[in-house]
Amino acid sequence: MPRFVVALIIGVGALLNGWYRLGTPATDAEQTGWLYTRFGPNGIGWGMIVLGAVVLIVGVFMLRAWLTPVKMGEPKVKRDR
Repeated sequence: MPRFVVALIIGVGALLNGWYRLGTPATDAEQTGWLYTRFGPNGIGWGMIVLGAVVLIVGVFMLRAWLTPVKMGEPKVKRDR
């Protein structure tokens, strides 16, 4: 399985998890974390949304790099002959 598929799945999952976490009370374990102490109860949700967005963008770039040689009909590694 190509790595971009994993990155896209993790990115979408983190975005959905962050959206779900917004407005819900933090657990005791989450209250000791840096995001909670720095940004308050919604810091965990926003942190997950930012993480998901970054991973999703990286996955899209990986997908474009994988599709570009396929579209042009060229091999991924060019060899001079």
